Amino acid sequence: MSVNHAVRAPAGLCHYVPVLPPPPRSGAADRCPGLLRPHHADDGALVRLRVPGGALTAGMFAALRSVADEFGDGRIHLTSRANVQLRALPTDPDGQLPGRIVDVLRTAGLLPSPRHERVRNIVCSPLSGIAGGRADVRGLAGALDRALCAAPELAALPGRFLFGIDDGRGDVAGMGCDVLALAETPGRARIVAGDLAGPAVPLRAVPGALIALARGFAGAADGRWRVRELPRRGAELLDGHATGTLPDAPAPAMAYGALPGGALSVLAPLGVLTPEQGDALAAAAGGDGTLIVTPWRGIVVVPQEAPRCGALARLADSGLATTADSPWTRVTACVGAPGCAKSAGDTHAAARAAAAGPPGQVSSGLFQTLPAHVTLPVHVVGCPRACGAPRGPHTLLQLGSRK
Repeated sequence: MSVNHAVRAPAGLCHYVPVLPPPPRSGAADRCPGLLRPHHADDGALVRLRVPGGALTAGMFAALRSVADEFGDGRIHLTSRANVQLRALPTDPDGQLPGRIVDVLRTAGLLPSPRHERVRNIVCSPLSGIAGGRADVRGLAGALDRALCAAPELAALPGRFLFGIDDGRGDVAGMGCDVLALAETPGRARIVAGDLAGPAVPLRAVPGALIALARGFAGAADGRWRVRELPRRGAELLDGHATGTLPDAPAPAMAYGALPGGALSVLAPLGVLTPEQGDALAAAAGGDGTLIVTPWRGIVVVPQEAPRCGALARLADSGLATTADSPWTRVTACVGAPGCAKSAGDTHAAARAAAAGPPGQVSSGLFQTLPAHVTLPVHVVGCPRACGAPRGPHTLLQLGSRK
């Protein structure tokens, strides 16, 4: 849900725009971008690269940084599905990326199956096996991705279809996944279609069970994008084995700072990694470490060896948030102008102003008629589409032009 308030942007007064339910999408075009199907924005081509489970090797991260620096805006953009985007890229006369860009990212392992590139949307509990959770599910995202890429018929899944693997803490379960495995014990997980709980299976059977649900959806979709849009909201995928509705429980807060085993958790303000932040993250991970992108637009660094003394301080000095009380845990924004032609203004400047407020609040210096009690987090947008809005209660602040 969202609560709309009028705001004042540098460009002029804003106006109230209600957030309406999305219109039926049956038969609508699926425009989710990919490496081989870039989106043409005002600042150049945008590509989205799927990162199953959010897990990037050091080599993958280096390839992303290299392409962003040489061809794009120099930054890596993190998404709410733990994927990454590169912006301001060049295209050829046919609207495609230069072959060199594709080759660099393919060689790094970021395009294992061109046919499946836009459907490899797999979120996984980012702290699994590091801290908390009922089971270590780290290996399941990779196994699911391999099974997905080995199924030619699933290349036609919608780009919005989302697989989820939750280690039992409930962080991924609240993300609106289409099909989900929710760990209940160290060795078993509950299979979920939409909001409907199905049978429990051994952890090793999770990839096959989720692939079976995805096949069922592909056969029943009839132009629909999401499981909850099916006539029976996913019950048709469970073959009569639905055991009830998945409980609606609040997701736990993400941990930031130093974690067990030498891991480090940070948040990228507005989901954007600058070149300096990339340097600090690469140094903290080392040549053999892993960087896990989180659905909250952060990074968990898992080095193979103990991190160097001062690694967390260097990450903080680069501008990354390293504590749970950072204002960036409560303020987000769409990309805004100048990257998006539909935006009425610079949403990132407005978000930075909002983040300047005291702990637990947002600054009202840029905003007009902002109520005393604002539902956090706050999401700043430049048009009624409200791209990137967080799930759950939040306050939507829409920039607008003077009329």
